[in-house]
Amino acid sequence: DASDSQKMRIDARLVTVNWRSVRFAIVLISFGVSLNAVDCQAAPRARIDSGVDYVGDLLADPRGALAINGNIAGIAALDSAETRLQISYGQRSVDGSAGNGWGLYAARPFGPLRFAASVERVGRADGDEAQDPGLLAVSRLGLGMAFRLRDSLHFGLSAKVLSRQRSWPWALSAGALWRPWSWVSLAASVDTLNSTPLATDQPSIFRPRWGGGVAIRPIAGSSRLTLAADWRWNGGDRDISTRLGVNARIIEGLGVSAQLTRAVADDPVSGSRQAETRLGVMLQLGFGSFGVDTSLRSDQSHEAQFGGDGWGAQLGLRWSADVPPSLTRVGQRAVVVALNTKITDSGARSGAFMRLLLRLRRLADNPRTELVVFRSEGAKWTWSQVDEMHNAISRLHRAGKRTAWYGASVGTRGYAVAALCGKIGMPEAGSVQVQGIGVDFVGLADALTLVGARVDAIRFEKHKSAPESFTRRRISKELKATYRRIIGARWNHFMKIVSKGRQLSAERVERVLRDGAVAPQAAKAAALIDAVAEPVVFEKLLRKWNWLAADASLQPLRPQMHRRTRWGARPRIAVIVVDGMIVDGRTSKGLSGAQTGGAQTARLLSSLGAAPNVAGVILRLNTGGGAVWGSDAMFHAAKGLSRRKPIVASMASMAASGGYWTALGADLIFANPSTITGSIGIWIAKPDLSGALRRLQVGVDRVSTGPWPFVNSLKSGWSPAEQGMIRRSLKRYYDLFLARVAKRRSLSLSALGPLAGGRLWLGDSARRHQLVDRTGGFMDAMDYLTGRMNLVQTPQIDFFPKLSFSERVRSLLFGVESSQIKQIRALVGPWLDQVAVLAALPKAQPLAIAPIQIESPKP
Repeated sequence: DASDSQKMRIDARLVTVNWRSVRFAIVLISFGVSLNAVDCQAAPRARIDSGVDYVGDLLADPRGALAINGNIAGIAALDSAETRLQISYGQRSVDGSAGNGWGLYAARPFGPLRFAASVERVGRADGDEAQDPGLLAVSRLGLGMAFRLRDSLHFGLSAKVLSRQRSWPWALSAGALWRPWSWVSLAASVDTLNSTPLATDQPSIFRPRWGGGVAIRPIAGSSRLTLAADWRWNGGDRDISTRLGVNARIIEGLGVSAQLTRAVADDPVSGSRQAETRLGVMLQLGFGSFGVDTSLRSDQSHEAQFGGDGWGAQLGLRWSADVPPSLTRVGQRAVVVALNTKITDSGARSGAFMRLLLRLRRLADNPRTELVVFRSEGAKWTWSQVDEMHNAISRLHRAGKRTAWYGASVGTRGYAVAALCGKIGMPEAGSVQVQGIGVDFVGLADALTLVGARVDAIRFEKHKSAPESFTRRRISKELKATYRRIIGARWNHFMKIVSKGRQLSAERVERVLRDGAVAPQAAKAAALIDAVAEPVVFEKLLRKWNWLAADASLQPLRPQMHRRTRWGARPRIAVIVVDGMIVDGRTSKGLSGAQTGGAQTARLLSSLGAAPNVAGVILRLNTGGGAVWGSDAMFHAAKGLSRRKPIVASMASMAASGGYWTALGADLIFANPSTITGSIGIWIAKPDLSGALRRLQVGVDRVSTGPWPFVNSLKSGWSPAEQGMIRRSLKRYYDLFLARVAKRRSLSLSALGPLAGGRLWLGDSARRHQLVDRTGGFMDAMDYLTGRMNLVQTPQIDFFPKLSFSERVRSLLFGVESSQIKQIRALVGPWLDQVAVLAALPKAQPLAIAPIQIESPKP
């Protein structure tokens, strides 16, 4: 009765939060819903068992956000937001689904959970009056939540609320989805855990309904063909329905589905058994993030007195943040990739630079992308990162993409990256600062003497130059020769990159740089860059060069996610980042930089051996070494893991001394041409603070016992006897290091001798000497690992260790580290590493640390 109805307006506001950049975007979606309320004591029934009708959503093979009305566990398979609109028209209702009506469904992930909501207007079909004269048109709201217990096991819970005048009856539903393999999916659901009666003499408005289903993909687990069946029955009566479905993907973005439903139920009016059959056929079209489906259905009643035959039609619209299989090419045509210190400097532990390489690989593989513009925003590169960017940009070129670089200023390493691109632009206020490559040796011996301190050090052998910072004022001839060799190799590498990228001879590049081409106009005249222009003008120049189409625009890089279509546990590759100094205990990060805990990382490596979804491991090393015990713990853990799963080591800027010791546990070692590695040697040191204590008039009395009671005392240096004892002990660690290398690299001790003794090697030289296996970066290690594991689907990349809570908060507020800390590190960076090592020396532990400062901190 119209007098018993109320008109209400509902505004739904969906709030999305971007936690990484702390930007809150509020998307207001306002829609009016007319809610017809029904008197709670009225006799007519409200038919809302299954909601708006649509074809192709079965319990074991749900369709995205529509799963809130079927198997709510299905939304756990979504990795991004999705919205669907379904419109249905029909002459009859079958199996509780409304013949007429519309529904709006939305789902999105939020952390480990997936949430869904729905608004439906469920109408009465033309033929329903003969079948059930008391059937009314109603509206209902739905809310759902789902989560993944693991990749292959999903659970969900949902609630449906019916609009009424004096009460709001609700129903609670649950579902589960298990996909143990890529070719089978099993499902279970219960549609009503509670029961709300209309009146004491009426059946419940929400009938308990149980369900079970199975789906298979017979073509090697491919989504090209899916066969599904499910059964539903009502608790407390004889109503049962059977649904059979087939979903075939003819080509990418074009699919056909068919569904046969047979329902047998007791008629609410006559009490006799009624059989109904529905056949529906649906055509699905995908256009990137947007999709449309349309279907026709034929309804047949086997009891003519219940309405006879009928037909119906449906239309569905979909929008999703990820991209299901598509008829059209998807992705950005012209992309701007921002390069900043979060990517190149502070993002080691979070995997920021490696994530950039993965995104550039996806751009290279995307046929729609035509132009990639790198915009430098204070990026500071290492030589190893230059090598990996060279590989990434070269892959873009081989895929037919054009690349350009734009930035305000550029240094030596930055220009090495820029020179790889096809075009280089710079504003008039910019500068080219390619002065060369240099090394600062920080000698602290005299500085320590001024404060009344000195350091005793013992090393194996003379090329193990790390303790020289504490024992010498000037650089030794051995370390000076090492630095000259490394610097010369890197400068030659730089000249080759620039000569090839800019199509200039090495002699001309040298001459231009000697002339000091710093101003942008001078750099353009010398052919070091291509344009001096502001950003808007540079975009116009790209169009003038026919690098940017008239109907395309430069857009910031938006990582494009492709929807996962395969079932089963998704293979995962774990990337273990060993960053900064290696210590014995736990991983941490302070003012002096990152520290990797050997014991904590070893436990993590051991646990990955039992992780069922981890198919392989990449050990990403960016460390000059550290504690012997921590390095050896990680070596043994990696070696033990290799017996169960493939593990490869990828060396970043430096993987020397203890870092190289750790890498020996992997099956295969990759090093970039510019990686610093080797430094096979051991050293130990102890500060003598007796002079400082006297100056400060601090009295220290030591009470101890044992054969060497003063060996760790800070008020005296080592006696000759103590030095002999320590040298014998340290020789054992050095021999152990040599034995590890000889066995794992299949080298004799005689062949290893000229390579050890603390000598440093660049990655390409290390490969020639068989210290590493292959020349390459992170993506090369990834390609090798995926090829070795014969992965059919794209693996999930997980980076470890995870950031701590305090680091997440700092990243949320200031980026990876605050601007104040960055300024301090830039100012006193060459000293902080020495201070960190000096603080560890009183422990008098054997150390495997390479020379602390390799290159001056220039961009």
